[in-house]
Amino acid sequence: MPLAISNWAERLAGHPVIVFVDNQAALGILRNGTSKAPDLAALAVFTWDLAMRLGIDLTFLWVPSPLNLADPPSRGRRPPAGQPVALAARWEPLMRALLP
Repeated sequence: MPLAISNWAERLAGHPVIVFVDNQAALGILRNGTSKAPDLAALAVFTWDLAMRLGIDLTFLWVPSPLNLADPPSRGRRPPAGQPVALAARWEPLMRALLP
């Protein structure tokens, strides 16, 4: 997360940013800003510190792994880019989870 914020700092500064996370442990750490594990706590603090210094309003939301476009490459598989996927299949469950 800090690397992504740093790489996109110029475009993200001063804006709200929604981050979709498919790992519930990571989601909890990022939302809480801390962890019992010192290395993960340091990453969470660094993430929030960087976001605050840049004026980025972070919101972390859970997304199921099948809907996470970054999941296949993280597992050594080709990304779904260019492959037809029905819009409803990708976003409908997520939108139902986000909207009251």
